[in-house]
Amino acid sequence: DARDIGHPGSMDASQLQRRVVIHLDLDCFYAQVEAKRLGIDPSVPLAVQQWSGLIAVNYPARHRGVKRHLNVTEAKKLVPELVCVHVETIGDDEGGHVDAEAAEDDAHDVAGAGVPTAEKTDGTSHDKQSRKVSLRRYRRASWRVMSALADRCEHVERASIDEAYVDVTREVDAAVATANAAEIDEMVRDGIRRTGAVVPLTPSTSEHDRRLAIGAHVCAGIRASVLQRTGFTMSGGIAHNKMLAKLASARNKPNRQTAVSRRAVTEMMESLPMRSIKGLGGKLGEKVEAA
Repeated sequence: DARDIGHPGSMDASQLQRRVVIHLDLDCFYAQVEAKRLGIDPSVPLAVQQWSGLIAVNYPARHRGVKRHLNVTEAKKLVPELVCVHVETIGDDEGGHVDAEAAEDDAHDVAGAGVPTAEKTDGTSHDKQSRKVSLRRYRRASWRVMSALADRCEHVERASIDEAYVDVTREVDAAVATANAAEIDEMVRDGIRRTGAVVPLTPSTSEHDRRLAIGAHVCAGIRASVLQRTGFTMSGGIAHNKMLAKLASARNKPNRQTAVSRRAVTEMMESLPMRSIKGLGGKLGEKVEAA
């Protein structure tokens, strides 16, 4: 029930603080999709291009200075061996190889838009005049991830093609109600062991932190399940609401997770650029920061 995640409704302050919300963000999603599809090792620097510009860059390439919105020529100067995979384009100007998944999709494509272009990984741009970009490859992969989440979790809200929110409050409640003390302690230890934190959790003295630690244990299980089902890594944020969970998921990427307790909110917000907060992007965020 996505409404429960976004709209807690008539919950009082105590109930809101007992919530455990997870934000899951696929790491460099388009780059992951292309690396998996082409059988490229994740350690190889790889970028996804659209025409002559880069729209996604994996972490090995980022660590060597390649950033989104560079053009292919600039990126190749930084990393000559960079693998550049063009987003799928469709049109009737050329034939090309169609992989098994694309062929299956084409069978259900009532629009009959065209045929995927032949594979190119050398930075060569496609013909912008006769072809158009198709994101169906990434939408298919996203659907598989969201399906895996729905099979594993009760409350999932798809936020975009590469991110989702999961409310695991009921799962945490059930664990507290049914597990014995030793089992709960192991969940807490496991959650803390697998999770970074803005301020260390103190589950021995704070019930809220204890619930977040159990939520972190659940988050690690969800991420492992998605990886097993789809082959894609995700980063996670665990908090008492969606905004904090989303901010947390970006702190320890890739393929890691972060919890934000109530005690950590002030410290985290003071260190964040205003532009990273939803609704305060672009010039508005810059003005707020300068005020």
